[in-house]
Amino acid sequence: MARATISQAVQVGVETTLGTAVAANKLLQALSIEPGPNIEVNSFRPRGYKYPTITAIGKDYTTANLAGVLTFNEIVYPFSSVLEKITPSQQGSSNAYLWRFRPKYAQADTVASFTVETGDQNVAERAAGMVVNEFGLSFTRDNVEVNGSMFGQKYETGITLTASPTAIDLVPVLPSQVCVYVDDTLANIGTTQITGAIQAEWNIANRFGMFWPLDCNASSWTELLEDEVNFTVKLTMDANSTAMGYLSNMRNGDVKYVRIEAVGGIADATYNYRLTLDMKGAFNSVDPLKDQDGVMAIGYEFVGIPETTTWNSPMNVEVVNLLSSL
Repeated sequence: MARATISQAVQVGVETTLGTAVAANKLLQALSIEPGPNIEVNSFRPRGYKYPTITAIGKDYTTANLAGVLTFNEIVYPFSSVLEKITPSQQGSSNAYLWRFRPKYAQADTVASFTVETGDQNVAERAAGMVVNEFGLSFTRDNVEVNGSMFGQKYETGITLTASPTAIDLVPVLPSQVCVYVDDTLANIGTTQITGAIQAEWNIANRFGMFWPLDCNASSWTELLEDEVNFTVKLTMDANSTAMGYLSNMRNGDVKYVRIEAVGGIADATYNYRLTLDMKGAFNSVDPLKDQDGVMAIGYEFVGIPETTTWNSPMNVEVVNLLSSL
């Protein structure tokens, strides 16, 4: 029987040690992970030959694309890998938990890695040491989406899927729950709403690299390396007087504090589901004015810079949900 695409499950397990495989006992239903082998092959063609005479495998690892719908619960899985691995704090005596991510601007961060299994009960594969290297969130009035990529150790075949994985409850972030704010100081962040916001894009990229030693006992890369991170927020908005006034701020080299926030329904007691994305940002680029859905729009991109008084990070990311752990 052919291997039907529709029946291919994807499960994840949180690793204790990077690269040491564990049972993939969690089922993410709103975040699609599409892993596959990435094998680099070197070929050699000597002088006098039109075709290569030999090939040899170099680096052998796994890559995966991420896509899906943003939910208040599942979002802490990619955040724990691309930002930092934390322990959430219980909110009062309720069943709600606060996840606060503030990856350091200089020192190394501890991050979560995953074992990812994919396949069905007949044929399945897995990859250990999977980390999120790029991750993005896109907010519009139509939908709220996630995208990104992962990499990990080499792709293993012939495994059996972990039985009966636990599904994470799905609580979607709705476009109607999202507001965008831009303020001049940290003390006032979340005060000045951009009522003409059309689209907000939050992205972090180039988070990690891989260390490849000459080690006959290592079948893939051996260590995770932090890299020069590209952290940006892009806001596309109605080109009204407020938005056009940011041109003067940009020319003056002003810093802005940007907040994208979604507040959902009650999680437990008096605590709502909540996602807060805060950034200390410097203007990085501006887009030419254009028509977007019948509105003249302008877009500004901000690049994250360190906030050293409170966050010790260019960002403050908070999630309130009902998960006490990954």
